[in-house]
Amino acid sequence: MARYSRTVLVEWMEPLVPLTPWKILGLCRVASYTLLLSNSIRRDVLLVNRFSDGYLAVFKPWRLRGLRMDEESCTGLIRRAILYGKVPGVELARNKPLDTEGCCSHTEALRECCGCIRLPAPLAVVGGVRLYAWFLAAVILMRADVVCGE
Repeated sequence: MARYSRTVLVEWMEPLVPLTPWKILGLCRVASYTLLLSNSIRRDVLLVNRFSDGYLAVFKPWRLRGLRMDEESCTGLIRRAILYGKVPGVELARNKPLDTEGCCSHTEALRECCGCIRLPAPLAVVGGVRLYAWFLAAVILMRADVVCGE
C-alpha cells in the first residue's frame, strides 16, 4: 500500500451484479481516465470501485498490464477481470472491509491535496454541474500533480 501516494475510491450507487455492458463501459472509463497517462500507466494511484452490493473492484497499477484507452480492449480487460479473475493487477472481492478514514470528498479534493479521494459514480455534482466520475477523477489527479507536486 505504501507505493501508492493516492487512492481514488469510486462509490457506485448500483450493484455490480447483474453485469451489464453499461457497467463494464463505466468501469472502463473510470480505469482509463484515472490510471492512464499519455504514454504509460499511472503507478502512484490505487483505484478502488465499491458497488452497492458489497463488491470491490481494485486496480493495482504496479501489476496491471494491457490497459489501453480504446474502449474495445479496455472493456475486454474489465470483462475478463470480473468474470474470470485472470487479470494481474485487478482484484475482485466481496464484503471486504475498506478503511475510508481520512478520504476527502470530490469537492474537497478540488481545493486541497488529499491522499484519498472519494467520488460518487457514475455522476457527481460540482457547483451545480453534473460531471461523470471518470472525468472528475482525471481533473482532480491532474490538479494534484501540478499543485501537490507528487
